[in-house]
Amino acid sequence: MAGVKVLLRRGVFWLGAWACWLGLLTWLSSQSHPGPVIAVRNIDKVEHFLYFAAGGVLMGGALGLWGRREELPVVRLGWNVIACLVVAIGALVGWLDEWHQRFVPGRVGLDVDDWIADTLGSLVGGVAVRWVLPRLASVRR
Repeated sequence: MAGVKVLLRRGVFWLGAWACWLGLLTWLSSQSHPGPVIAVRNIDKVEHFLYFAAGGVLMGGALGLWGRREELPVVRLGWNVIACLVVAIGALVGWLDEWHQRFVPGRVGLDVDDWIADTLGSLVGGVAVRWVLPRLASVRR
């Protein structure tokens, strides 16, 4: 358990987890039909929201912990700046994901409603990380 806490205190761990999240997103977006069909109207918006909220927490963790070690010459960011960066990154990744889907057979792409769900999910993740990170990584900011 101590090894897990050490990992959770390192910004590079959170950044690596976010990179895996991004790789999975790219792979899922490359599929003609990822996953089972769920007959609930607009369930895909909920999926987008939740996936990007998780990505927002991961990116927020990376930004919140990056530069905590004194030997790294990195400026520490405040939580408001972190939340804004997470939303901006999430919105950009969401738009690039929608653009990418245009070229995948069987996918529509450039769905503004999906992009809004991505951005809102990133916002929730970026705000939630303020409370999640101290509890997971036992760090105070």
